[in-house]
Amino acid sequence: MPTAKCKINAGVCGFLTEVTATTEDGQNVSFDITSDCENVRQLSGHLSQIDAFAELGAGFDGEIFTIARESVKGCCSGCVV
Repeated sequence: MPTAKCKINAGVCGFLTEVTATTEDGQNVSFDITSDCENVRQLSGHLSQIDAFAELGAGFDGEIFTIARESVKGCCSGCVV
């Protein structure tokens, strides 16, 4: 089961986010996200399994960016996470 992990220090806010992405078939990805940031925690609660190929094809209209636009507002709208 391929897994990728990263720690993200978003910058000026000082919040730390840790992301683990896991796939069993190389296409469908599940995320485990922990964060000090309430907005990122809200975003992570809406992410289930994502079809990575569909995300690449959809670009900024994909499921991840759509969820981010709905969840991350205000000062965090340009967050690196």
